[in-house]
Amino acid sequence: MLRFLYLVIMETRKVKFKAGGHLSTIIFFSLKELYFTELKKVLSGNLSRNKLHGYSHNSITAFPIAGSVWEAILNEQFTSDFVSSIYKSNILFDIQEEADRWDIKTKSIMYPKFLFGRTFDSSKGFYSDFTSLVQIRNNIVHYKHSLYEGPDKAIKNLRLRKVTYPKPNDVECPWHMELFSTECIRFCINTICEFVKTLSELETKLYKEQCMPINTVFYEPITDQQVIDVFKEFDIDPTSIEKDIFQNTSLKQ
Repeated sequence: MLRFLYLVIMETRKVKFKAGGHLSTIIFFSLKELYFTELKKVLSGNLSRNKLHGYSHNSITAFPIAGSVWEAILNEQFTSDFVSSIYKSNILFDIQEEADRWDIKTKSIMYPKFLFGRTFDSSKGFYSDFTSLVQIRNNIVHYKHSLYEGPDKAIKNLRLRKVTYPKPNDVECPWHMELFSTECIRFCINTICEFVKTLSELETKLYKEQCMPINTVFYEPITDQQVIDVFKEFDIDPTSIEKDIFQNTSLKQ
């Protein structure tokens, strides 16, 4: 099968690299490592924290990293050399140049439609989380120092989900400051995991037989219990507050 793949490639394009492999899992594991590293740094140093929310500037990087993970997954599962050689008669590969210019949300909806005949249900809660992740990612990558533009809907959604760092209503701060929470990293990780799980369910029997289906084993979410276990390592109460950045001492949040 691999020899067939190499022959197909060599017949149509000049090979630039002698080997290839999936990148998405490597970036994803780095994202998970970021979460546990930042949380343990906060706990070991008694740094600013509000319950499960460790205050960390590095947390904001989770959004563009998670976006890179998902885009890598899309390209690996739908437009790789191997998949394109199997599905070369699919219309997706007739419009590949145009499809490459689609934004990540359009790719996420359209790629499964082309190959599986079905796609993600945008009415589900996990899709709303994905939309928030992408909106924040875009506003970080294309940051505008403005009081009029920014990911306001996404920030409101994450506040309701208790993902952003808890901020008293009478405190004003830049929107990105609310994302300096270790829970934002966990949100990004778990959103990707839910999307991978759903993608696996969308894959057709034919695709699973002919291509390399997504390996859901690699994409395990971080549960509340796993977080609490980290707190136990440091003998710290996960419901406590330590040197809160907003000087918030109330446990009623």
